[in-house]
Amino acid sequence: MAAGGRSKIAAILISLSVFAACGVPLNNTYKLIIASAGNGTVDPSGSLTLDYGTDIHIHATPDPGYHFDRWEVTSGNATIADKTMSDTRVSLVGDSMLFYGTIYYASIEARFSGGPAAPLLTSALGGPSSATISWNAVNGATSYNLYWAAGSTVTPSTGTKISNALSPQTVSGLTNGTQYAFIITALDATEESPPSNTATARPQPTDYLYATDPSSSNVTGYRIGADGSLTMVPGSPFPVGLGPAGIAATPDGYFLYVANSSDGTISGFAINTDGSLSQTPGSPYPSPIGPNPTAVAIDPSSSYLFVTDRAGGQAASFSIAGGGALAPVGSIPTGAAPTGAVVTPDGLYLFVANSGSGDISVSSIAPGGTLNPPTNIPAGGASPTQLAIVPSGTYLYATDSLGNGVLEFMVTSGTLSPLGVIATAGPTPTGIAVTPGETYLYTADSAGGDISGFSIAPGGALANLVPPSYPDALTPAALAVSPNGAFLYAANSAGGSISAYTISTGGGLSALPGSPFPAGGSPTGLAIASVTN
Repeated sequence: MAAGGRSKIAAILISLSVFAACGVPLNNTYKLIIASAGNGTVDPSGSLTLDYGTDIHIHATPDPGYHFDRWEVTSGNATIADKTMSDTRVSLVGDSMLFYGTIYYASIEARFSGGPAAPLLTSALGGPSSATISWNAVNGATSYNLYWAAGSTVTPSTGTKISNALSPQTVSGLTNGTQYAFIITALDATEESPPSNTATARPQPTDYLYATDPSSSNVTGYRIGADGSLTMVPGSPFPVGLGPAGIAATPDGYFLYVANSSDGTISGFAINTDGSLSQTPGSPYPSPIGPNPTAVAIDPSSSYLFVTDRAGGQAASFSIAGGGALAPVGSIPTGAAPTGAVVTPDGLYLFVANSGSGDISVSSIAPGGTLNPPTNIPAGGASPTQLAIVPSGTYLYATDSLGNGVLEFMVTSGTLSPLGVIATAGPTPTGIAVTPGETYLYTADSAGGDISGFSIAPGGALANLVPPSYPDALTPAALAVSPNGAFLYAANSAGGSISAYTISTGGGLSALPGSPFPAGGSPTGLAIASVTN
């Protein structure tokens, strides 16, 4: 047989004859003939005789300037293990009860084509809203096409095409958490090669950890590795105002804000794709409510920032412009010495922990970010200091730094209902963090030099983990849990470092290799940003 154009066909003609008498099979055999039509060879070649039920290995080798295209069954019944592989196996399909005089035929063609061979795709790595694809160069290729699609498979006819792709090629605009499939083809002046092997990647945001250091008035940034390790971002540390305290990143990962408790300002930064920080227009911004801005909270839409002032007993709201600049919206009174703040996941309420008056201020957030006059609810403890709310918004927890416990509340449409109090393992709990799955809660017991761990029951009540605490011995002041819930970080205000832990399936903590990581003189605040692009 002859193939058109530059294609050449190696024809395999398979003949079989089986004789039987009275319905009983006799000496079932196949006769197999393999031949090449040129521009490639087929091995084995010549005439073969096979017993019924066996198969054979076949291999096609193209001549220089050609590549194997595919196997095709052109007549009869034959099964090819993989038609796209030059090295494969073939078996004949027939009736197991063959009678005298019956002859079965099958024909298989090995097709060779000119032009470049298929590339070898070597890696597909997910990044923030992107994937980077790499492949090996192909002799004779003048350019490459990349095809991609959501899912686990893609073909040139189903995929989105990127012409003139260069290895490594980054595909942007992808959805984080979604799997994508990629293939590459090589081109010369006239032809496009068969597609490469398929590789998949799942884009993920890059997580960065930021720590305030009031002793040096700066912020240090770290890239969180897949193993939880911390690597300083380019340009760290970054200068801020005097006495940086509270710190928070916008949920969309674009901006970071720091309350400077000693000069009455708020520093604003744009978070670059490598985690480095650039000042937002007009930063630092004067606080309209007093000289000691302390706690910072941001609404889920990344539209509004809220800050408390410990000396003035107030909370203020700001709108966040497209470039990250802050504009004052208004302010409200709170209780005495507000030191912690969170916004509910639905963005409708602001909770403020008033450590001086032993209560929690609850203020509804009006359209435009205006704070309505608050209701102050007794916390049931001596000094509520820091707050944490579970992602579903159903439970709120506050550390009681003087009462050495955690205050538990149920949240219903902004109303707080006390659930109880549980003691921490060490004295003076300050920092607090919950896991994304609402399974575990941790407190930084700064005077005790340890971290207390608790499980969260379905009704919101806390129970001590076993063991109930984990030694830190470096005066932990603040905590943060990675977005995937796998790692816990503690800012050690007396140790000039950040301790990093793996969170086990039972909530236990294990120090990561390399922990603690250096973090300036006295880190006291932590925030994590997930950067998607």
